[in-house]
Amino acid sequence: MDYFIVIINAYFASYYIFHVVLILLGAYVIKTELRTAPVRDASQLPAVTLIVPAYNEEDVIVKTVAAIAAEEYPSFEIIVVNDGSKDNTMEALKAAYKLIHMSVVYKEYIPTARVRAVFSSQTMSNLRVVDKDNGGKSDAINAAINLASNELVCIVDADVIPERHSLFYMVQPFIQSKSLNVVAVGGHIRIYHGSNVESGTIDDLATPNKFIHLIQVLEYIRSFSMMRLGWSALNAAPLISGAAGIFKKTMLLQLGGYQKFSKGEDMELVLRLHEYHLQQGTPYKITQLVRPIFFTGAPSTLTELAGQRRRWHVGLLSSLKVYRHMFFRYRFKTLGLVTLPYLFFFETITPFIELVGYAAIGYLSVTQLLSFSYWMSSLLTIIGGCALSNLSAIIGDAWLIGLYRNRADLIKLLIAAIFEPLGYHQLNQWWKIQATFAFLTKIHLRSTWQPPSRDK
Repeated sequence: MDYFIVIINAYFASYYIFHVVLILLGAYVIKTELRTAPVRDASQLPAVTLIVPAYNEEDVIVKTVAAIAAEEYPSFEIIVVNDGSKDNTMEALKAAYKLIHMSVVYKEYIPTARVRAVFSSQTMSNLRVVDKDNGGKSDAINAAINLASNELVCIVDADVIPERHSLFYMVQPFIQSKSLNVVAVGGHIRIYHGSNVESGTIDDLATPNKFIHLIQVLEYIRSFSMMRLGWSALNAAPLISGAAGIFKKTMLLQLGGYQKFSKGEDMELVLRLHEYHLQQGTPYKITQLVRPIFFTGAPSTLTELAGQRRRWHVGLLSSLKVYRHMFFRYRFKTLGLVTLPYLFFFETITPFIELVGYAAIGYLSVTQLLSFSYWMSSLLTIIGGCALSNLSAIIGDAWLIGLYRNRADLIKLLIAAIFEPLGYHQLNQWWKIQATFAFLTKIHLRSTWQPPSRDK
């Protein structure tokens, strides 16, 4: 039995060591990016189309458009797509921006649900609004891609608030790394809860007081910031967040846009971009940045959070199933040799191994077949490893990015880092197990068009 515990400990030690390695790689990416001087010559900044898919977003859509429009960038257009909302999203846009019908020929380069009308604004010359039948988020984005006037298209969620100059930083890799063929860039995503967002911008950035929001801030720092930057260092990032990503329009058209019925459209598209370029043998770069910051809302109840995490995990499983042919194939380089196996053997298998580990430790402890030293080593490996990766991410984030400079904010994050492994982590793993069974049994999960509640 002791050998079994040793194997469990070795597995989780490897899992968390991998976390720390990715965090260290992420720190390297941050330092490199912050040392690189951005191109500021307006004549070199490419025009960009910002795409905002919206479904039942009447509470936030006007503020989001206003925040995006405030971006100090020389040339950009905004295309909002109302994807058959059942609330007053369209009416809110019409009232706020005095929309009028445009006489435009809609060319379906990528097939989409029926476009009812295209509007322009009498108060904002660079705003267009598409009203269409409901087809899902991917379909809404594809409709905007069909209409986009510019080569670079930036997808932004309807509840996202970009920090000033975010677009300016997002285009930098396309300017500075032309020889590398940059095809996609991801922005830095953070949670706005706890901060003042009444003005449409982030004022007095602070960590939230609600634990459910605070724990998600911690997750975003660790997994969606430091670790994702680590994958970017290897040019093997499996995902660019749907909350803020910028792509080349010609490439999206060539690949047929976002897959309409994909369970995880963001990951599926990025993996398809990797696959295409690796099969062609052409140099390319998919990168994650830290300077362009986009703030987003987060679930405010356990029910909402559970639903979101189950959907995310089903999206991961779906993408891994579609691209399983890339596993351990040398032609797919780091993505196929490291990233995808990591996602399968750790992110999809770990919840089950952890469940077995807890059950085994409990049984062996009750039957006194497990020595106290092995019992302690197992708990320290599983719980201590999680806390260590959390603390590494917080220290790296505070040292290199420094969004939260207030001592009280750092103390709250450190407390969350210590207590996250003592309940919330296990709950998250349980949601992944539920999602896996849902995926394997084809149980339908709710659409991704489910905005979180937005209490601050």
